[in-house]
Amino acid sequence: MKENITNNLDKKSLIKIEKRKRHQIYSTMDYMFKTNTIMDFYSKDLIKILTHAQIWSEIRKNAKGYKNHRFLVPEIMPEDIFYAFIMTEGNIKNLLTKYNVCNRAIKRYLNTFPEYEKTYRASILQELTTKVFSINCDSNHKLAECQGDPAFSLETLKIFEDCLIAASEKFGTPIVTPEILFITLMESKKSRVSRLIKEFIFSDSDWYMLRYKLLKNIHFEESHFLNDLENSQKHFGYFLKTQLSNLEFFRLIDLDLLGLGVEFFRTKLFRKAIKIDLLTEIKKDIFYSAIFHMRKYSDS
Repeated sequence: MKENITNNLDKKSLIKIEKRKRHQIYSTMDYMFKTNTIMDFYSKDLIKILTHAQIWSEIRKNAKGYKNHRFLVPEIMPEDIFYAFIMTEGNIKNLLTKYNVCNRAIKRYLNTFPEYEKTYRASILQELTTKVFSINCDSNHKLAECQGDPAFSLETLKIFEDCLIAASEKFGTPIVTPEILFITLMESKKSRVSRLIKEFIFSDSDWYMLRYKLLKNIHFEESHFLNDLENSQKHFGYFLKTQLSNLEFFRLIDLDLLGLGVEFFRTKLFRKAIKIDLLTEIKKDIFYSAIFHMRKYSDS
């Protein structure tokens, strides 16, 4: 009788401990996720593309004759991102190559600049040959290798905002992938980059066919989130998407291991979350926000 009572007490205490652990984990994760920026909801491949966009903008700024150039914008522009898509190895580059949008197309486009921009054009072409065309998606180029933190133009930030809206409302996903960003660039009629894409893709039928293939890729990914994952797994599946490249993600799908991969990722995330001292993190946040006046506190 006594053993049964002690066993029941042990079970109750274990259940209570597990409930406390679960509460601690989810409270920690909720707090940490509130500190995320929009970049934390970009896929791994898209971050690499933005890295290459910054490299392109650095080349543009450092080119001779830049100060006299008609498009004097030091920040990363939507056009820089489009060029980065052409330079970065991946699914979109493979699609663009089928429509003759490749590195040679950039050179051909630069050669259409007026004669008075000859010095600027020659400087960019030289940098392209030596620096940019050697970059691929497997390289370890990081934003730190460029001069300072990335700075985006207002037009680029507006496109990023449109990407988030399109991802959540049109495609039903919280993660912005390269396909979603490229479709947004194509459809941003008020931006110069949409006209630039049409200059590279001459035929309207090719333009619509490229858009269709990009939409098909987005639908393919989302269908596996809906069919292969349970409702409790989808949240962590999207987080896993930000940590994997397209090649790694499709490898899990091909091996029918997406659900198992998400379970492993969730367990790993829980183990890390339970080791975080939440009160210490909150104290740090309050300390830094008070110093840099990020929040207002009462004097009392």
